[in-house]
Amino acid sequence: MGRREFAGNADLPSEHTVAAEFTINPLTVLKAYQNLADEELVVKKRRGLGMFVKPGARKLLLRGEWQHFLTEEWPRIAATIQRLGLSRDELLDVIHEITASVKTREKS
Repeated sequence: MGRREFAGNADLPSEHTVAAEFTINPLTVLKAYQNLADEELVVKKRRGLGMFVKPGARKLLLRGEWQHFLTEEWPRIAATIQRLGLSRDELLDVIHEITASVKTREKS
């Protein structure tokens, strides 16, 4: 749902609300909500009352993303860094520049 964040215990918008907002099929939203429930990131309420975000879902989601980054992405990045012969100081300078740029964009 775009870049929105929902706190633990927050009600999720209905499938039809999300489908209308993003002009997508309600069944697509229903499938996405079911995937979130399967991953235990949301909890279903009784039929007709919707779903809500499970407390701690953000932390669980970030933990999975962090694990994916370390096992899947970082080895390729590290190999490229080594192949290019980039120094620690060069990398830190670039990281600081990128971080500053991101912070500037987030403020605007």
